Amino acid sequence: MADAPAARWDDQRGTRSHPRRDTVLRCWLGEPDLQRFARITNIGPGGARVITANPPPVGTRVELRFRMRPDGPEIHASGEVAWRREGIGGRGGLMGVMFDVISDTSEVTAFVGEAT
Repeated sequence: MADAPAARWDDQRGTRSHPRRDTVLRCWLGEPDLQRFARITNIGPGGARVITANPPPVGTRVELRFRMRPDGPEIHASGEVAWRREGIGGRGGLMGVMFDVISDTSEVTAFVGEAT
């Protein structure tokens, strides 16, 4: 499957159905055959922007495990890679994950609401 058309990561802000919050959260990124650490840089109840060493192709099913705060519950979210961007010189990249299942929507919604 091909990469999404070239665009700035923030070009999608006006098309989202859920609010987002910029952040830096460490997470586990799980693909069908691979588990690794990644960083969430933007999150909302409908999805997240993730920095990772090698973003999987658009359409790949992934799972993210993360905590919104150190003493908070571990949240499990799964969804599909909606877009991806290669990094510069082969150094990492970005991807957008659209959630279809999230274990604690209220925790994410509250976190996003704290920023407003």
